[in-house]
Amino acid sequence: MTIREKNLQKARDWAHRLQKLPGVKAVYLSGSLATQTDNSQSDIDFFIVSFAGTIFTARFFVNSLLLLCGQLAKPVNHAGKICPNHFVSESKLELSERNLYSARMFSQNVPLADPYNTWALFQTKNPWIASLGFDWAVPAKPKNNSKAVSPLSWWQRWFESLVKYLQIQKIKRQQKNVVCEGIVLNDTELRFHPVLKSKHMVD
Repeated sequence: MTIREKNLQKARDWAHRLQKLPGVKAVYLSGSLATQTDNSQSDIDFFIVSFAGTIFTARFFVNSLLLLCGQLAKPVNHAGKICPNHFVSESKLELSERNLYSARMFSQNVPLADPYNTWALFQTKNPWIASLGFDWAVPAKPKNNSKAVSPLSWWQRWFESLVKYLQIQKIKRQQKNVVCEGIVLNDTELRFHPVLKSKHMVD
């Protein structure tokens, strides 16, 4: 089995584990492994959709489990490790970064754990990708198994507020400038791409 095959199998296994965590609705393969530009030093990028109002909860449990199991990618140790570097809420699936690079990357994403077929809605919410001439590598399934959104309980809202505060404070300590290009921190999107690959935005 090649390194790529091992990483793909690892990605599938971990995606199904992570999708069962609180706040996680769907997990997709992204980055170099999805675009088939990976090498022996590549990590495994995950694009994750959270349930509404739980994006920080989802990231907390995802990163905690990966860290506990020694599978969280780090700058000095990332080959073959999981890098969950982009989270969006189901309440806002429209991508904020709209450029040729993003269109190419997201059109190649692969659903790994998507029990509610969120991929179909994601494609509907981002028609600009197709308008730039990029075909979806994995077409959406026609049936939408969307789950009804239930109001969060008081303890879910409290926990979300707590882990949001803790994560933002940690990120502020790690970054010289949190509000910088490539890093997004809000209640509907968490993106950690320190250097944008393209600045040609699409209206």
